[in-house]
Amino acid sequence: MYLNSELLASGGVVEDSITTAKPYYNSTIVRIPNGLEFFSITIQVSNYHSNWAGLWTPVVIGDADDLHIHQRDKVALSMFILGALLITIIHSLIQFFYVQLTIFHSSLLVCAYCFSYGN
Repeated sequence: MYLNSELLASGGVVEDSITTAKPYYNSTIVRIPNGLEFFSITIQVSNYHSNWAGLWTPVVIGDADDLHIHQRDKVALSMFILGALLITIIHSLIQFFYVQLTIFHSSLLVCAYCFSYGN
């Protein structure tokens, strides 16, 4: 990411050929220096190595503290969902190993689904 032609953040190496480009995903919060009345933001993306390359979320401009709080909340939500999936996996495995009376083993299917969703 360039701010007024000055490189402030990068992820990988952007090139016009696949041999010299280097993929890397990097999510960063970039502080724009105070006192800039007008500025130009340039984002360069080369996509040779993956269908998932490029910008995954929109660029957000705002107060740095608010952006850090938003990022922390997203991580907390992800950890909560991961914890709920792990609890469901453990419960389903316990249910499968201690109560093997059903023919279809529905608890094992729930466990497999939660495990595949978590990955």
